[in-house]
Amino acid sequence: RDELDAALGKGFKRPGWQGREPFLHARHNVVEYNDFHNVMQITGDGNTIYVSGCGTGNTIRRNWCHDNFGGYMNAVIRNDDDQHGSIFDGNIVARSSGHGEGFINKGANTIVNNIVADLRPTHRHRSYLVLVRYDQTGAVHKGNIYYARRPGQVAISETKPNQRSPKGALLKDVDSDRNVYFSEADPEWGTKVLGQFRPQGVEKASQSGDPLFVDADQDDYR
Repeated sequence: RDELDAALGKGFKRPGWQGREPFLHARHNVVEYNDFHNVMQITGDGNTIYVSGCGTGNTIRRNWCHDNFGGYMNAVIRNDDDQHGSIFDGNIVARSSGHGEGFINKGANTIVNNIVADLRPTHRHRSYLVLVRYDQTGAVHKGNIYYARRPGQVAISETKPNQRSPKGALLKDVDSDRNVYFSEADPEWGTKVLGQFRPQGVEKASQSGDPLFVDADQDDYR
């Protein structure tokens, strides 16, 4: 601490992400049109696509993430600590085990027009969309389709305010709307999601109903 005070001035306070962003690596990259499968076969706490501690403007779009059955697989797509300004657009996620989670979001990132289908958790399933720890103000979540095929799964989980996360990570702070929620195994799945979150001011135009894919069994998600 004395060395830090000498270098940065006594009482130096860590700046917010906007202040640190110019010093972060990896900004304005595009990751697109990839076929990702069979990841995380041995190790744990990993993902198909992982973004953390990067600069702004990274776009991950139109990737096909499927059949990831590692026993310690975390979410398929994860915005981890200290990450804001990422855009996830038009990706398709299908059949993932381990934790069986679609997206993890920890900040002001944009998640739009994605399909998350048929997750197959083997342990510690939280939800298809997991909001973790950090304030979600500035995040955008629109035009996504969540399509469950197994009973006992959860659409959205949040972090309630606590000592480590004073504001929590709450959907009411997200610009969240025009999403579709459907479960073959539970006809009330989407209705319960909308019943929970609409009174909080989000998901006003979202729908509960079958998205009528051409043939989900054959991965035709048109």
